[in-house]
Amino acid sequence: ISSAYDKTNKTIIFSGRDGVDLISKDELPELLVKRSRKVEVTRIVINGSYELPYAERKLMDLKLAHESNNISVYLSDFSYSTAAPKFTFKLISRKSELKETVSSNNIILPDLKPGKYSLLLYNAEASDISPTELKIRIKRPWYNTPPMLCLYFCLILGIILLTTHLFTMRQKLALQKQQQDNITEQSRQK
Repeated sequence: ISSAYDKTNKTIIFSGRDGVDLISKDELPELLVKRSRKVEVTRIVINGSYELPYAERKLMDLKLAHESNNISVYLSDFSYSTAAPKFTFKLISRKSELKETVSSNNIILPDLKPGKYSLLLYNAEASDISPTELKIRIKRPWYNTPPMLCLYFCLILGIILLTTHLFTMRQKLALQKQQQDNITEQSRQK
C-alpha cells in the first residue's frame, strides 16, 4: 500500500494493487480508532499458488474445479488502525455451518468438498454493518457428474441384461440338446 496527500482536495490517497481509497483529512483520526467499514476481499489464493485476478474476485461468485479446493481469502476493512483487525466468518453449505472469529486478515478454507458454499464475512467490532458474501461453488469431478452416473447405470444394467440373456440362451440350448438326445434315444429303441 502506498499513500499520498492531495493538498488541493485535502484528501489522503491510499492505493494498492486493487484500487484507490480517498480519505479526507478530517476523517483520518476517526478511522484510526473506529472500525466501522464493511469487510472487503482483497485477495483470493487458490491451492497456495494461483491468485485470482481482480475482475474475477470482484464478482464475489467463484466457480472452481474439484482440485481447486484449498482457498485462502485475504480481508481488510480499510480502517488503517494500528490495532489488529478481528473478523468473523460464517461458512454455510447445504450440510453444515461453520462460524469462527479470526485475528488476522487471512481465512484459510482447506479441502472443501464439491458443492455450493456461502462465505459471510463480518467485521467483529462493527456488528451493525451488513456482511460481505462470497459465493463458492466447487464442481464435481467429471467422473462423478450426473451424465456419467447415468452412463454407469446404463452400463451395469446392460451387463446384467446381457448376462441373463446369455444364461437363458444356454438353458434353452441345453434343453434343446436334451430333447434331441431323448428323441434320438427313442428312435434307437424302436
